[in-house]
Amino acid sequence: MKSGQFRAPESYAPTTRNKEIGKKLGDVQTISVQIAQLGETDPTTTQALKAQRVAVVNIVCRDAAQVTGDPLAQDQAQFVGANCSLGSMSPNSQYAL
Repeated sequence: MKSGQFRAPESYAPTTRNKEIGKKLGDVQTISVQIAQLGETDPTTTQALKAQRVAVVNIVCRDAAQVTGDPLAQDQAQFVGANCSLGSMSPNSQYAL
């Protein structure tokens, strides 16, 4: 960094992992909406979407367990607290199959 350039404090610049967690939480929401819209009209697609959602939740849990430095945003921390355990989806998660 050149002299005189401003550098935002670390607390103002979320890490790439934190940003990715936020994106994945959006993916979980999108998949949940798709599941709700399908209802029971297409059980095969619904099951595939539920399996995809489980995979995304597991990615969020794994990534959250590796976050150091910048803390998770409040919504991220709440999601992880409710749905993750030791870097994986909790069996008590609302998204568990």
